[in-house]
Amino acid sequence: MAEHLSSISRNSQWKQATDQDQATIAHLQQKLTQASRTLLEKHLLYREAVKTAEQLYHRCIQAE
Repeated sequence: MAEHLSSISRNSQWKQATDQDQATIAHLQQKLTQASRTLLEKHLLYREAVKTAEQLYHRCIQAE
């Protein structure tokens, strides 16, 4: 009987750990998605800045 209760307790602890792990995984996936979006936005802004800088450079050369 005591062994059965111990087994139930271990199963309960395992389920609790599993639920905590799932919550942690969900949180980390959300943060990863957010970081990916931020990185993509920064990449697009960087690309636009480089394009603008190149255009300004060519205008300066033509103006000389």
